[in-house]
Amino acid sequence: MWLESPVKYTLTIVGLSAFIGYGFYNYYVRGGKLRQHHRYTIATVYKTHWTAKSGKFADGRYTVQGREYLVSADADKLAGQELVGRRFLVEYYPPDPSIDVLRLDAPVPDSLTQAPADGWSRPPFYVAE
Repeated sequence: MWLESPVKYTLTIVGLSAFIGYGFYNYYVRGGKLRQHHRYTIATVYKTHWTAKSGKFADGRYTVQGREYLVSADADKLAGQELVGRRFLVEYYPPDPSIDVLRLDAPVPDSLTQAPADGWSRPPFYVAE
C-alpha cells in the first residue's frame, strides 16, 4: 500500500500542499489586489496554443506606461474562432501590471484604436460582469 512508503507519502503531502498554497496565493493575494484596485487597457493576441490538460490558450501583449507585458487566458470557449490579431480588454493591478486578467469575453471595438498610457479606470465600453 502507498502509505507504507514514507517517501511517497511525504511527496504526496508536499505536492498537495504546494498545489493548495499556489491556489490560495493566486486567488486571495493576486486576485485580491486586482479586485481592490484595477485599471483597463487593450491586449492584442499574438498566438494561441493547446495544452494537453487545459485546452486552448490565447497569449496577448499589452503596454502600460511604455512597458510591454504578456498575458494568457483559457480560450476553450472561443476554440472555433481565429484569435490571433484580435484585441481584448485586460484588467491589471496598477502598482504591478503583471498581475492581470485577459478578458476574452470583452473584445475591443475597432473604434477604439489605443488605450491611454495608464489605462482606463472603467472599461470604455459596456462589459458584462
